[in-house]
Amino acid sequence: MTSKTAIANLALLLLEDDEIVSIDDDTPSARTIRRSYDEILKGEIRRHNWNFARHRAVLSPSATPPVFGRRYAFPIPDGCLRVWPGPDDQDWLIEAGHILTDYGPTLQLIYSRLVPETQFDPLFVEVFAAKLAHMCCGRITGSLSKVDRAVEAYRAALLDAKRANAFERNSEDLPEDSWLQARR
Repeated sequence: MTSKTAIANLALLLLEDDEIVSIDDDTPSARTIRRSYDEILKGEIRRHNWNFARHRAVLSPSATPPVFGRRYAFPIPDGCLRVWPGPDDQDWLIEAGHILTDYGPTLQLIYSRLVPETQFDPLFVEVFAAKLAHMCCGRITGSLSKVDRAVEAYRAALLDAKRANAFERNSEDLPEDSWLQARR
């Protein structure tokens, strides 16, 4: 079962440091990883369109529309880390915790959010552990060569994980280019 401690130990293994019993241990390694774990995790989930973190919602507009520019303001769901183009690929922008658009009266939204570690894809676990190792290496080991090794491990894991992630999703039709539309 994947847990914060298991992911921390993968990072420490990459750094050739001692394992911890719990991420809540009072050791320098555990404290360093614990301090940065949540923010690095949010960044990694936001950085890529991971299938395991994707969610869908149908939003209702806020009672207060935008002052100008767009007709509707839809509140972004709690825990949303990144909004992805939806099924209708509508024109929208994000501003002050809302999605502003002229399309309504509801909005179909695809977004990424945090999920429990038990729901992480196994290849993402490798990516995240390598990123933790890279970001925490200096404080834990002080070794530049280990930083370089962690960066290479991250790049390799990311390539594998993104490839597997892409194969688990049908290709999404991109909107037709305006230049091509004008030529017709």
